[in-house]
Amino acid sequence: MTLLTKQMAFPTMWEWCFTQQMMVLMVMVIALMLMLMLMLMALMLMLMVLILKAI
Repeated sequence: MTLLTKQMAFPTMWEWCFTQQMMVLMVMVIALMLMLMLMLMALMLMLMVLILKAI
């Protein structure tokens, strides 16, 4: 009986852990993308300022 319950409970726990890891990965990827976009925007603003100063 105990072995059967363990076998029944194991896949659900594994699936839950897997989904949690996937969610964390997705959040991290989104955060990295946002940071990259912000950095690109900042670089473009700096370039525009430099060009305006040059003119």
